[in-house]
Order: sequence, then C-alpha cells, then structure tokens
Amino acid sequence: MSAEIWTMIGVGVGIAALVGTLFTILNVRISDLRKDMRDMREDTALMERRINDRIDSVEKNLGGRIDSVEKNLGGRIDSVEARVDGVETRLRAVEQGQARVIGAVEMMQTIVVATLRGEEVSAG
Repeated sequence: MSAEIWTMIGVGVGIAALVGTLFTILNVRISDLRKDMRDMREDTALMERRINDRIDSVEKNLGGRIDSVEKNLGGRIDSVEARVDGVETRLRAVEQGQARVIGAVEMMQTIVVATLRGEEVSAG
C-alpha cells in the first residue's frame, strides 16, 4: 500500500475516533437532559400535590382568598412547565445534532471505503 493510502486510513481512523468521542459526549448529554426532564416532572407532580393540598386548606380556612392563591400557585406551575418545555427543546436539538453526527460518520465511512477501493470521491 502506498503512503497516501496509509495516510487516508490514518485520517479515517482519526476522524472515526473523534466522531466516537463526540457521539459519547452527545449520549452523555442526552442522558443528563432526560434525567433533568424526569426530575422536573417529579418536581412538577410533587408541586401539584402540594398545591392541591394547599388549595384544600385555603378553601376551609380562607374561602375568600382562594382566587389569589390559585393565581400565584398556577404561575409557579406554569414556570416549572416552561422549564420542562425548555429541557425538551434542548433534548430535541441534541438528538438532531446526534443525527447529523451519525450522518457525517456514515459519509466518512463511505469516503474511506471508496478511497480504499481506489474509487474517485466527489464532494457532495
């Protein structure tokens, strides 16, 4: 094999290693985001239970102030739900990035195989 082919193989291996590292980083990030989403959902459920308990108490003791309490607590729920939506949006972005990395890996594999076969590789 010529030095040029060995160089191409080395470049391919280096790119594959880099892509593997990036893929691992993306997987870790996705796992972290999924855990964050689970935690936020659990927090939301806990907060909802606490809110319902609080509303029951307020109805018994302070019937006239219920509207005010519901509004304040509803705002807190909306805030938590907005944070969950933000995490879901980031998760989708990371998953899209992961799909692009997978596509790049497949393209690089095609280029390396074509180069090893002595086929001409065209851009695009």
